[in-house]
Amino acid sequence: MSIGITLDILNKLVKGQALTPIDDVDDVWEERGTYLSGANYTTYQCRRMSSLFKDVYADGHIKYIDVNRFRCVTLNSSACWSNGHVTRIASEYFPITMPYVPHTYTVVCEEFLTDRKNGDFDTIGILYIRDNAGERKTVNRYFADCEEGWREIDPAEYVRKIFGMYPDDLCTVELLCDNEVMRSVIDRFGEEVSTVTADAGHFKAIVEVAPSPPFFAWVFTFCGKIQILGPAEVLDEMRGMAAWLQ
Repeated sequence: MSIGITLDILNKLVKGQALTPIDDVDDVWEERGTYLSGANYTTYQCRRMSSLFKDVYADGHIKYIDVNRFRCVTLNSSACWSNGHVTRIASEYFPITMPYVPHTYTVVCEEFLTDRKNGDFDTIGILYIRDNAGERKTVNRYFADCEEGWREIDPAEYVRKIFGMYPDDLCTVELLCDNEVMRSVIDRFGEEVSTVTADAGHFKAIVEVAPSPPFFAWVFTFCGKIQILGPAEVLDEMRGMAAWLQ
């Protein structure tokens, strides 16, 4: 037996994964009941692999969940975490089918706290999913916390939320923009963004933002086609970040 096969077996044993494919047969599952009040399904746990569950609904359809299948990673960070909502969304792109051979995926996300009273974070961007072979599936879906859990928001609302983090810090910023980036400015700040013509090749945009790394990073991506005109303290912050990056 090759060392590669041996290591694969050991890794699966350490992770509690099954060594052979799992079939959906009665003796593989143990009933765990209904976890949520009023739910119209019954949950079963796999005896061969404790992280694998199935929800059997009253109408007969089945959803499978492997709670160890998706690992969340924050963009440009090594921080790893898990989130049930992200797992549900990722499962839409990589649904479990039977017989099941365990695979793991990395879900690259952004998470932000736009209102301090909401705890650790209240806005999530699910950017892409990467498998162990490095293949990448683009997602680009965005969600905001609400009383019912998470609601999906469009990209424009997402950017407005993260640029407006911490409402107490909001200020009016004037931007000088090349005409060719008009669509990008509207996408980020909405159709109601205030703009005026500056000259034949430029327009000015007046936006309400909280000066923050996400906002400055967005400006940087346009390589000078969007410039901050004021106020002076925001321009100074931008220059300070540019100097730090050099």
